[in-house]
Amino acid sequence: MILFLWFARPRWWSLLFGTLLLALGETIRLAAVCYIGGSCRTRGERPGKRLVREGPFELVRNPLYLGNFLIVLGVATMVARWELFLIAVLLFWAQYLPIVYWEERTLLEQFGEAYRQYAASVPRFFPRRWRWKRPTERAPMPLLSALFLERRTLLAEGLTLVAFLLRWTLEG
Repeated sequence: MILFLWFARPRWWSLLFGTLLLALGETIRLAAVCYIGGSCRTRGERPGKRLVREGPFELVRNPLYLGNFLIVLGVATMVARWELFLIAVLLFWAQYLPIVYWEERTLLEQFGEAYRQYAASVPRFFPRRWRWKRPTERAPMPLLSALFLERRTLLAEGLTLVAFLLRWTLEG
C-alpha cells in the first residue's frame, strides 16, 4: 500500500471514481456480513457451521471477495497509474483464487450435495442478476452489528482515502 501511495499520481477523477468503487465494495461486504455474521472473520479449518445462501449469497458465492475486489479496484483507481492498477488486479487474483478453491473444496466436504447444487446454480464472483429474495432460513444481522464487525476494514478504508487526499493536495 505504501508503494502504491508513493508512486500514485491521484487526480480529482481518480479519487472520485476510486472512492465510488471502494464504497460499492464495502456496501457489498456489509450486506454479506449481515447474512454470514462473524464467521467471515474466523481463521479455523471450517468456513462455517451452516451453508449461507441468503441475501447477497443468492447472487454470488463469494460476495465478500467481490466486495474486496471492488475495494482493490477503487484504491488502484485512486493511484491513477495503469501499471499499478494492473499489478493490483493480478495480486488480488493471485491471493484470492487459491483461497476460494480451498474454501470450495472444504464446503463440498462439509455440506456435500447441498453445496454442489448451490455451486451449480450461483456464480462464483460475478452475479447474473442483481436482486435477492427475502431471507427464509434466518433474518440478517442488524447493520450496526455488521459495522462493528467491519470496523477495522472501515478504518483502513478511511485512512487510505485520507492518505490519497493528502497526496493529491500536496501534489497540487
